[in-house]
Amino acid sequence: MRLDVPPAPFYRGKIFFEGLGLPLRIIHVERSPAFPSHRHDFTELVIVYEGSGIHVAAGEERRIRPGDVLLIPRGSEHAYTDTRDLSYVNVVFDAEALLDDPLAERAALEPPGRRGSAGSPSSFRLSAFGTREALALVNRIDQELFRKEECCELMAKATFLLLWAFLARARIWGGSDGESSEARVRRLVDRIARNSSLALSVEEMAEEARTGPRNFRREFRRVTGEAPIAYVRRLRIEEACALLRDTDKTITQIAFLVGFEDSAYFTRAFKRVEGLSPKAYRATVKKFPD
Repeated sequence: MRLDVPPAPFYRGKIFFEGLGLPLRIIHVERSPAFPSHRHDFTELVIVYEGSGIHVAAGEERRIRPGDVLLIPRGSEHAYTDTRDLSYVNVVFDAEALLDDPLAERAALEPPGRRGSAGSPSSFRLSAFGTREALALVNRIDQELFRKEECCELMAKATFLLLWAFLARARIWGGSDGESSEARVRRLVDRIARNSSLALSVEEMAEEARTGPRNFRREFRRVTGEAPIAYVRRLRIEEACALLRDTDKTITQIAFLVGFEDSAYFTRAFKRVEGLSPKAYRATVKKFPD
């Protein structure tokens, strides 16, 4: 959700967690102005997705931009200056309540050489793909927190832990050296298979695999037998087939769910792969109204 949080020297978690069953909240900050130095009695996880600014903490200034992840422990003083359309999400939470071993699990998000300073903020950078995956998890947490259905709190906590594990693994992967480009591409292929609806260009995929676009295309075809865009399109069409068969969602809804922004383009792509339109395909497997 979006909150108007006025500047203050200190923030207490009970204000943010009021009305929620968990000490966990998602705050979306769009085009943030400079924010003065402050502290809080909860832990804060910041994921930057647009613009830039300077994050000031522990006497250090660091330019932040899309993909940067900041972990601000309880009691740590920090501020934002020189903001330029800076937009980010804040995951604010009580680490002691949500993590089994807060200090050890916090260390998983700290780059090598920065561990051991329990009160200092830490940071690392996600790729474009990683940022989108992380934001998708954050949005899912946000949705679960404010739904009034059975097991929503459990789902919110489970998704929070999934986000934590995802970020820890992304930090490790981002710092791994000596790995072959083929191994990085194979790992990316596996991630794309699980997240084919995420819009991603070849250049962004190559960045994720830490190689140039030309080499990436060559390695990708060697691993999958297909060009990157053709591979992603096929996965999306396969997912669309399942939705056409097993749900009553409209063709337009399905197009957006599997990652197509234009339903007409989805229909053309579907026909190229399956040999018939989505409507005709649905009629052959199960009849649902459009």
